[in-house]
Amino acid sequence: MHSMVSQFLEQPQTSKQTIEAVSPALSAVCCCMQGWRVAMEDAHILNLTLEEDAQLLAVFDGHGGKDISVFLGRHFAGELLNSAKYQNGDYEGALKDTYLLMDQLLLSDTGVKERYSIFKGQREVYANDLTLARRELPTSGSTAVVALLKRRHLWVANAGDSRCVLISGGRALELTHDHKPSVPTELFRIREAGGSVTENRVNGVLNLTRSIGDFEYKGNSRLPIERQLIIAQPEVTNKRLDREDEYLVLGCDGVWDMWNTQDLAGFVAEQTAQGVGLRTVAEEVCNRCLAADPVLSEGCGGDNVTLILVRLAASNP
Repeated sequence: MHSMVSQFLEQPQTSKQTIEAVSPALSAVCCCMQGWRVAMEDAHILNLTLEEDAQLLAVFDGHGGKDISVFLGRHFAGELLNSAKYQNGDYEGALKDTYLLMDQLLLSDTGVKERYSIFKGQREVYANDLTLARRELPTSGSTAVVALLKRRHLWVANAGDSRCVLISGGRALELTHDHKPSVPTELFRIREAGGSVTENRVNGVLNLTRSIGDFEYKGNSRLPIERQLIIAQPEVTNKRLDREDEYLVLGCDGVWDMWNTQDLAGFVAEQTAQGVGLRTVAEEVCNRCLAADPVLSEGCGGDNVTLILVRLAASNP
């Protein structure tokens, strides 16, 4: 384990990558900031043209490296669209299947080569590098929170501790809950799989219980995938959007470490009511996720930050 000090830069990287997008159904902004961390390990999807009547939003928070989160950002949308369940209108089933498929693709030869190219910062890794790639790839994983909107219906899938929050009438409705070792059902599965929890970390290391990747926790051949120490199965919620539903927020845990969900909902509602644009609001939310000293704050405010803020068009049929 590295010391906390070694996880952080001497000065934070406060420059932001901000992307704005608009469709008839909604307008959205994604803001990403490296912050105090020595590397940026988040990735995202901001796809307002998944289909003519569908949009896909996602935040992937990598740990141990960026190879898995970047891979998810590249491939999740396409694999979801190609899912037979998606094409048959079973959107919840399609989301669940795509999470599990991501684990399979990441372990495939082509997946390993692509992950290795991301890890090494190269454009391509050839087949004869496959053995080297498998040996040198970091032990890494990623959370995944994904929101699918189709007309006025919303499906949210989550594995890990990134979150999705709906803001309705200025109030926060949490559409996900964090998968932590302190959750009784998660703790039960960990112990049944032969693991332990120390200082709220699985086997003393990982502070979440569901993720894509993290294959060293998924290798018990005597157990099915849904009973491993760490699982990729998401929990999925769905909601028919009402006229009062104004905003949707997706964020990695670097956001929620510093913002209470209701405080963030109130801030967004207050700022936008005053005419402040989504881009400015999102960037200010990210600014307030930065600690003055992440060591003194015991890591809070020292994480990468990725935030997607969506304004829902209530008049959309």
